[in-house]
Amino acid sequence: MEKEYWFVVITGILSGGIVFSGQVLANLGLSLYEISILPSIFSIILLLPFILLKKECRITKDKLGILVVYGLISAVLGLSQYGAVILGVPVAIVVLLLYT
Repeated sequence: MEKEYWFVVITGILSGGIVFSGQVLANLGLSLYEISILPSIFSIILLLPFILLKKECRITKDKLGILVVYGLISAVLGLSQYGAVILGVPVAIVVLLLYT
């Protein structure tokens, strides 16, 4: 298989796992905000060394606008996928709708 196909497969598996963990956390009584912020915290922890150590990965003023727009889009997607899980939509359907 091509490398790109593997990226799609791995992304689907990770996304399904993240949405499934959102369902588990919702069953434990966490709020929508708490559930949706956890993947961001883990992402920041994993990416922080690259941002600090690699000069080409640093956030500059010319990149700031597109990063803010991307962050807002990601926030809406995150809240919508976890919101659907909290409302009782099955995890498989949430992941399917997110990828279509």
